[in-house]
Amino acid sequence: SLLLLGSITGLEAATIAATSFENETPGTQYQDTGDPAVDHALLNNPGQSPVNSTVASELGYTASYQNTLNGVGLTDGDFVGISNFTGDVGAFTDGVQGYQLSDTDGQMTVTFAAVDLTGETDVVFSLDYFANSTGWEIGDLLQISLTTDLGTTFIINTIGSDIDDLMIEGRWVTASIPIPDAATTATATVSFTSNSASESLYLDNVRFEVVPEPSTSLLVGLAIFGLIRRRR
Repeated sequence: SLLLLGSITGLEAATIAATSFENETPGTQYQDTGDPAVDHALLNNPGQSPVNSTVASELGYTASYQNTLNGVGLTDGDFVGISNFTGDVGAFTDGVQGYQLSDTDGQMTVTFAAVDLTGETDVVFSLDYFANSTGWEIGDLLQISLTTDLGTTFIINTIGSDIDDLMIEGRWVTASIPIPDAATTATATVSFTSNSASESLYLDNVRFEVVPEPSTSLLVGLAIFGLIRRRR
């Protein structure tokens, strides 16, 4: 019966694309050289923490800035991009690095590379995030969305809410969503707005995985195993 249990519970997730932000080197505070009055893509700057992926072997990502607060944006130097700072989170969920967004003075968006899902089924997208426990404001924003060729779904969208009221602060939360089998492409996006250094968001362990659902034969096997246990 132990062998039966091992064979019928041995389903494992297969990774299609993923990143845990381990393959970039953290640097000093990031300082945007663009015009904060104009929406624009953010560029990696020498010696500063990267905001865009440069590693082809993992799920890529690019960052952009949108002028939503008519402020200085990221031109004053902020802790965004690749980070190994654990003073807020204690530890990252996968490895020793993650991705930080804080004090953006406008909206910063991280867009992950489109993933080809042609021929794939039972795909699940997941991402770990950590929102600092602090005094959030109604104008602060956290959105995590997934866009496929079938449409866009928000996994979390705090528009109209105070993050303080959502019970997500001060701990790692896994946001996940199954992707319809009919979808052939998928793109994940994280958008964040804050105007204080203490209002920080961390990301880690971003994954597109095939997670098979138990088949009928598997369920039958589990039932048989249960009967064997009960008889003993």
